[in-house]
Amino acid sequence: MHAQHFDSLVRRLGDTASRRRALEVLGGGVMAALFARVGVEEAGAAGCRNAGHGCKRRRQCCSGICRGKSGHKRCRQAPGQGTCTIQLDSCFSTGAVGCNGDANCACFVTKAGASFCGEHFIRCTDCATNADCVAAGHPAGSVCVPAKGGCAPCNNTPRGACIAPCPTP
Repeated sequence: MHAQHFDSLVRRLGDTASRRRALEVLGGGVMAALFARVGVEEAGAAGCRNAGHGCKRRRQCCSGICRGKSGHKRCRQAPGQGTCTIQLDSCFSTGAVGCNGDANCACFVTKAGASFCGEHFIRCTDCATNADCVAAGHPAGSVCVPAKGGCAPCNNTPRGACIAPCPTP
């Protein structure tokens, strides 16, 4: 910044003490703006980060998947995620949270913590992992959702229930 413009700015700010004080004031404003920007990015428009963005924890990612080497972790797309995020979970909403533009599909969060767009119909097969669902004869790509909220209304699914994937948009 040109010296005359800087002096003029200092006078307009009403700080006659010194250029150093003006720099402190301006520096504080820049730092406040920077921290505000980081806070907005952390929250994201939907409260999460899309695939490819940096992350430290899985809950920062829309997919629920944060992987990579320490210091270089990135959000990854979850298998069968479609238009869902971990904030959209039909198990904890009053109605099904639709996905992929299909009225027969809803958003879920798997037992592994990943977002998933699956059939609205829950298959009453007890499961602990996604592999349990496929082993029980459900379609490839089926996932296990926790027995919590309204997700596992079946009496025989104390650990979780299976959900088949929906077609991608």
